[in-house]
Amino acid sequence: MLKSVWTDTEIWALAVAETIVWAGIYYIFAALISQWERDLEWSKSELAIGFTCCLVVSGLIAPVIGSLIDKGFGRKVLVGGAVFGGVLLFLMVFMNSLWQFYTLWTLLGVAAACCFYEPCFAYITHTRPANAKAAITLVTLVAGFAGTFAFPAANILTEWFGWRVAVGFFSAMILFVAVPLFYYSTRSAKKTKTLLTSNERRQQSLERKSALREAITGRYFWIVTISFGLIMINHNGLLTHFLPMMDERGISLELAVFAAAMIGPMQVIGRLTMVLTEQWLSALVTCCLAFSCLIIASICLIYSMDSPRLIFGFVVFQGIGIGVFSIMRPVIIAELFGVRGFGAISGVSASVGQMSMAIAPTLAAAIWLLGGYDMVLLFMLTFAVVATLMFSSVALLQRRRA
Repeated sequence: MLKSVWTDTEIWALAVAETIVWAGIYYIFAALISQWERDLEWSKSELAIGFTCCLVVSGLIAPVIGSLIDKGFGRKVLVGGAVFGGVLLFLMVFMNSLWQFYTLWTLLGVAAACCFYEPCFAYITHTRPANAKAAITLVTLVAGFAGTFAFPAANILTEWFGWRVAVGFFSAMILFVAVPLFYYSTRSAKKTKTLLTSNERRQQSLERKSALREAITGRYFWIVTISFGLIMINHNGLLTHFLPMMDERGISLELAVFAAAMIGPMQVIGRLTMVLTEQWLSALVTCCLAFSCLIIASICLIYSMDSPRLIFGFVVFQGIGIGVFSIMRPVIIAELFGVRGFGAISGVSASVGQMSMAIAPTLAAAIWLLGGYDMVLLFMLTFAVVATLMFSSVALLQRRRA
């Protein structure tokens, strides 16, 4: 499958750009939350609100961004979002108060909505419909190392120079590496863009709206979308609290950072395994197996108090599960609801996913206040189980229809 895009330099550039923006905008929060808590003397709950604001804004505008990509503005969206994100991270270097922290993270939500996976995948689906799955797989194989890059880099720079230098480093990486790569990787968009008459544009707009209406009023859309949202609560809740959770359990910072960094390589292993088995397993079955991995991961983390070695069981299964899921999400949406109006349909689904990611850090912090991280883990396991049951019901119904 990957042979069709292996020599496509634009996809490789897009993959590296995605790696950098995910490291600098998403993983940076989990990598530095403990440092911010110590240096700025803000609580986990206060810090989590900032990241929640980022993801809420990202979720709210995701359908709008999807529609813009449907209309052919993919290049401007991806490049502009990366520029905006890099500038905001640079301003974070000078942050001293909580209101500044909240403002910057809220605005970073706009950048995330423009340059994270969803807009990238929508752009790929529109510009390379024949090789979309292969291109998406290659992007996620490379970008799976975003956490592997972010956690060690942020912690080493923080230990040597302080967290402000670490944030400035990621800002520079986005502005001077990711932005040029996004610009290069989307150059073919201009070549493929055609001039349409007003009637053709109106017809395309009506078709997109019709496709979106059919999808969201269908029998499967909300079951699938909610199951995706529950998975994102599980993953984001565990990831953003992983370092504080390990600290509470007496695990050294070095070991905790190493474990968190290894989730990325496990994502890549999961995606490679998916590529090797795709001829035998359907997309729906593969997604069910990915969800099951997340259940096992939560169980490993629950019992890691008695056996710390199970932390690496969590890393393996969480990485494989979320790695495969991130590829299968756009594939499932295209398979169940079609590619017509894909950007808008994917945007609505992504908005629920982003909202779920948004509430996860704050929800986990609130549960922690009530019953500590043991209760947090039980809730996260429950979310994974419910999501698996919901999605499996759709897969079973689809199989019967086939």
